[in-house]
Amino acid sequence: MNISNRFQIIVIIVIIVIIVIIVIIIIIIIIIIIIIIIIIIIIIIIIIIIIIIIVIIIIIIIIIIITIIIIIIIIIFITTIIIIIIIIIIIIIITLISSLSASASRLSS
Repeated sequence: MNISNRFQIIVIIVIIVIIVIIVIIIIIIIIIIIIIIIIIIIIIIIIIIIIIIIVIIIIIIIIIIITIIIIIIIIIFITTIIIIIIIIIIIIIITLISSLSASASRLSS
């Protein structure tokens, strides 16, 4: 083997090693990019799930508050009606008693 043949073999080996290193680097970069994309997708999914949960909780709280307000309004309405009915009954009883006492005083005289 002469020197030029050895040089050619060394050059070929060096080129193969460089190509293998470049391919390995490219594969590592692709793997890193895929991992980063997967992490970003997972983070986005987690954020979306958290937002959905927060919105559901807010909707439930609003529904509970609206129901409580409606119940309070109904209770106030019912108690007002009951109070008005009681006042009307008292007025009727008072007028009945006064008319009875007036007729009783007329009868006695």
